[in-house]
Amino acid sequence: MLLAGSFSSAHATFIQAPSTITVGQTGDSVFFTFAGFSADDTDQLRLVNGNTSVLIFTNQTTPVGTVFNTGPLAAGQYMLQLWNLSTGQIYSSNRFDNTHDGDFRHLMETTNFANFDLGAAPYVAPLYFGWEDEPGFDTDSDYNDLVFTVFVDPPVAVPEPSSLSLLLATLAGLTFFAWRRRERSGGALRAA
Repeated sequence: MLLAGSFSSAHATFIQAPSTITVGQTGDSVFFTFAGFSADDTDQLRLVNGNTSVLIFTNQTTPVGTVFNTGPLAAGQYMLQLWNLSTGQIYSSNRFDNTHDGDFRHLMETTNFANFDLGAAPYVAPLYFGWEDEPGFDTDSDYNDLVFTVFVDPPVAVPEPSSLSLLLATLAGLTFFAWRRRERSGGALRAA
């Protein structure tokens, strides 16, 4: 999964400033980790592709530290949405889709968890994301209504059976030659 402005850590790619997430290769999985919330409204984080919407977390019921794995995804464009179930509003990670409130940016990213005013970070991450669940003209702009991290883990390459057979045959051959060399050198010493 690729996204402009992303960076890698170990085997995972952490997503930075998502407006549209591009899954470049079918089979990539996206992992979301819930970091906390401070909201009166009930909000859901969703991953959306066309008419398909996958529920990731609900802020009022998801325990902090919960990890959601999307499983293998099809290649294509995805976006994040916050569904405010209390007001019926839907906010997009692409702020230009939020035309009902003047293109207000409802998703904020930061490296400093303290910016969300939720106490100590529940886990260490290079980036945290927070949603604002109120309209842009009537918001407290604390961005702590649903806080999470997200990263992509591409599928692990599994060797083909023929490659594995070749490797095993090579190891068997090397073992045989090492044994044979040891037998010959041991036999020469005995004769002397």
